[in-house]
Amino acid sequence: MALHRRTLLAQGLGLIANPALSADKEARLLRSDVEAFVNFGAHRTGTAVEAKTADWFAARLRMFGYAATSHGFPVRTILDPGGVLTAPGFSAQVFPQWITPDRALANPVEGPLAHTGENVSDCIAVRRERAAPGAYWPAFLQTDAEAAAASGARALVLAFDEPTGDLFACNQESHRDLPLPVAIVRSSDLKALDDLAVRRLPARLELTGQKAPVTGQAVLAQKPGAGPAIVISTPLTGWFRCGAERGPGIALLFRLAKVLATAPCPVVLLGAGAHELGHLGMQYLVGRAPAPDQTALWLHLGASLAAVALDRQYDRPRLQFATVSSSMAGRAGLALPADAWTWLPAGPQAPGETGDVIRAGHQNVIGLAGSFPGFHTPGDDGRAIDFEQLEALAHTLEGLTAAIIGATG
Repeated sequence: MALHRRTLLAQGLGLIANPALSADKEARLLRSDVEAFVNFGAHRTGTAVEAKTADWFAARLRMFGYAATSHGFPVRTILDPGGVLTAPGFSAQVFPQWITPDRALANPVEGPLAHTGENVSDCIAVRRERAAPGAYWPAFLQTDAEAAAASGARALVLAFDEPTGDLFACNQESHRDLPLPVAIVRSSDLKALDDLAVRRLPARLELTGQKAPVTGQAVLAQKPGAGPAIVISTPLTGWFRCGAERGPGIALLFRLAKVLATAPCPVVLLGAGAHELGHLGMQYLVGRAPAPDQTALWLHLGASLAAVALDRQYDRPRLQFATVSSSMAGRAGLALPADAWTWLPAGPQAPGETGDVIRAGHQNVIGLAGSFPGFHTPGDDGRAIDFEQLEALAHTLEGLTAAIIGATG
């Protein structure tokens, strides 16, 4: 039996049946969810903040009638990371790229500053060019780190060309050690470091943190039904507060959970930890989700959705991406127009956690993600979110899921 979108929405949140629940109020609910998430603190894996966030996420889904359970899985990480780089007349906060060798956390690194490629033994090497910011630690920087270590450098210092000028951290595989300590500085600190490296002035790098095996969190919530399932997933963790990075996906998942609570089909909702450490949470959950032939749609709500409020201020092009399986292209094409979304192929090389889902054999996949000025920085407190656009996206996804349920019911 086809399920009309209006019927589904009325059964779920009462959005149609209750005209008093205006679009403005709906946007405020989205904002409230984001603010609650941000207020927990830095959402790194293996921390008390991650555990509290997972408990909150599961409790919210139970309120909507889902059976929600939290699962732990092993992760290797660094707790309380940070550090400082000092030289004559210079001091800068740093953030360690994952995972730094043990010796760098136990003892300060000292040596003259020198540029990479100069092959100065026992130096602290400075990469002169700012790297383009990307979510994942790139192969070219891994090559630079290996070359610096081979030349006898004791540490590598680099900066990213991040639009806001803040510290920027890359996602990294949890199991993969770097060949030497790598410290990230703000792009504004690189000019001073360049001058100091020309003069080969002495420097001291103190990295802080405790390398430890910890438990990451994964939340699985579900309700029964007939026929193939709707699966909706979103990450819960990142390097810092992740307001505009993680907040929109979580708020959208809550909205869809309310609407789909009375849908006739099974609904499975996933909150994945350890996103920043090789997607370990998603890899844990994907094998516990419905099989590909039992999934009508897997909708992955990735990073930075509707996080476009700062784009004009920083002269940044809109970076919103949709990875869409061919089976979903017709419906997604109507809901996610090309002038608002850049479409990516849904093949084995698909990026992010959407790629994990596709590589697990799922063929009815829509994955959404983006980027913004302040992405992966300590300053991401959610101000980059355009809540009007987030509300519009919520309505779009309500209609999309309703149409898919109607077509398969």
